[in-house]
Amino acid sequence: MPSSKTAHSCTHCQRRFLIRDSDEPRPLLSINSPRSDRDWRLWPPDKAPITLSELKKMAQDRCAFAKYLCEKLTAGTVEYSDDVIVSRIPPDMEDTEPNSVVVSLATDNDFNSHAFFTYMAEADSTVAHEVPQRPPNLYPASGEAFSLARNWVQECLQHHSSCANPLDEFMPTRILQISSSGSSIHIRKDASLAPYAVLSYCWGGLQEITLTKSQVRLSQLSFSTAALPQTFQDAVLVCRELGLKYLWVDALCIVQDDPEDKAVEIGKMASIYQNSYVAILASRGKGVKDGFLQTRAPFGAENSPGFRLPYKCKDGKTGSVVLIEQSASQTYVDPLSTRAWAFQEFILSPRILDFGELRTTWICRAEDKPTDGFLSSPISCWSRQRFHELISPPPEANLESTHQIWSALVQCYMASSLTIPSDRLPALAGIAQRFNVITKDAYVAGCWKSHIWLDLMWWQENGDSRRRPPGYFAPSWSWASIPFCKFHYISTRSCRVDGGFQLLDYEVRPVYETLQYGTVASGFLQIRGRILPEQCLPSIPGPESQDSPSGNPTTHSFDVTGHYPLSVSCSIIPDPEFEGFGGMRCPALALCVCWDQKRSQIWGILLREVRPSYFVRAGLFTLHGMADQPPTHSAVKIETDDHFGFAKGRDESFRAWRESLPTKTMKIF
Repeated sequence: MPSSKTAHSCTHCQRRFLIRDSDEPRPLLSINSPRSDRDWRLWPPDKAPITLSELKKMAQDRCAFAKYLCEKLTAGTVEYSDDVIVSRIPPDMEDTEPNSVVVSLATDNDFNSHAFFTYMAEADSTVAHEVPQRPPNLYPASGEAFSLARNWVQECLQHHSSCANPLDEFMPTRILQISSSGSSIHIRKDASLAPYAVLSYCWGGLQEITLTKSQVRLSQLSFSTAALPQTFQDAVLVCRELGLKYLWVDALCIVQDDPEDKAVEIGKMASIYQNSYVAILASRGKGVKDGFLQTRAPFGAENSPGFRLPYKCKDGKTGSVVLIEQSASQTYVDPLSTRAWAFQEFILSPRILDFGELRTTWICRAEDKPTDGFLSSPISCWSRQRFHELISPPPEANLESTHQIWSALVQCYMASSLTIPSDRLPALAGIAQRFNVITKDAYVAGCWKSHIWLDLMWWQENGDSRRRPPGYFAPSWSWASIPFCKFHYISTRSCRVDGGFQLLDYEVRPVYETLQYGTVASGFLQIRGRILPEQCLPSIPGPESQDSPSGNPTTHSFDVTGHYPLSVSCSIIPDPEFEGFGGMRCPALALCVCWDQKRSQIWGILLREVRPSYFVRAGLFTLHGMADQPPTHSAVKIETDDHFGFAKGRDESFRAWRESLPTKTMKIF
């Protein structure tokens, strides 16, 4: 964060921009017009409000905060009068975090520009008791920082009943032994049981130092610490500060040019991470050469200006806080947090020491996530917490809730990035393996046999590069067959499997027999299910259509014959391979998978026959039952003015129509 030297402050800041959030009087200014009905907070409180004219004058008088507000609030095309008031939007009227300031112009224009800020106070500040947000610790490798890390570890091991202690029953095949002086490391095989750390980091391209078959053959297994990439050097230092002599690093503990060794060790990934003493996350670094213990840049040093403003506490104490752009703190994403392999390592590890650009954070199963300064919740913590609750003894497994956790994990995972496309399943193999310990289910290329009907119900959001890349990675019905993207499952809270849907047989053949949760060579599902009539499906929009097939549903309505007046509306989200069929009736079979009785809705998948009896997934569809007028069919005895009876009759007719659909047996590859 900006220190007192880098954060701007001037007489205008001190005189006109007092922050007093606690015990703040109710908003004093109301704007009522056809376009706006909003209360505004006068700023500063208890003084004459600041007008845009005054703000401009302060900016001309070299007040950097006033200049910043002027640029932010008048950036649009709207012209404002000089007497418009500069106001704060009350926090209880906006979706803002604690310690936030939102500034706008009090006008009847709902499309005003806003300026969003987060404020913080130093630990020794007179207002620190009311402002919990702290600036980042600029020195993550200081003695004080390492002392804090040791305290976090000991607090967890000694006092957290929900956190499992490391068990002396597993040791990785290979481990780095750190010399007593820390000047060298040696790759040991079959070491005796002992506490060890694991390192999670971004490779950042080809590695200069890795373990190879020739090194193993020639017993070239020792390295000078100074010769290692900076991230490895920093990890060695962290281990020494924590009193650990063993460190696991994938590049040096897996033979990188031996596919079979890779397969074996990837199969042990869950055990390697779950049995670790601590996981060291080098979240700051984009590559192995970057390191993660270097001095942090303060807020305001480069991209984000910082402003020191006066602050008054509820108890009357006064001091100052530093404001920074809220986007600087909330939208910054550490490079490691976007990596698919790191997602699994984050989920599996029982204890984590996360070295980020803005903070060092301790993460375990306790609810508190202490940091060495700036507060922020790491991504995916919800999924991580639910996962550890699931695998903790006693495992009272509920398959439905278990599947919800799996779906959430897959959705988070699919938002990551991966250098090697064939790693999609291996990079999640450890999590899948631990899931199966609880569920005792059959793993089917990223899906689960007991909930296969739910696992088929996914779609990709518009705007992503959605075409399946060259090569084979998974069967077409699996999420693992598509690129990483904004990925969703349909909401299945009120869905049930369609009565005609039945999994008759399945087969998944892994590339390596020892890695059943990893890369697959082939696979199919043999399914019997109901098929929609061809006329149900809409045409595929062409490239000139505004209804893009890439994630936007295309809808088609028609009347069902043979039943009382009933219309159905079918929407499809075709997979990208269908983009070449623009303007044509959807050339696919529509397989009904699940039924939402509450909404009179059928969900299913589109299947394309690429050769006789060989089907591949081609998209997703949903079909709604509708009726614009109360039915008059004599077989349905309801009163026409009875809305509930009308709806019930419509639903019964839709159910009868659905159950009358023909069935078909097919293999989906």
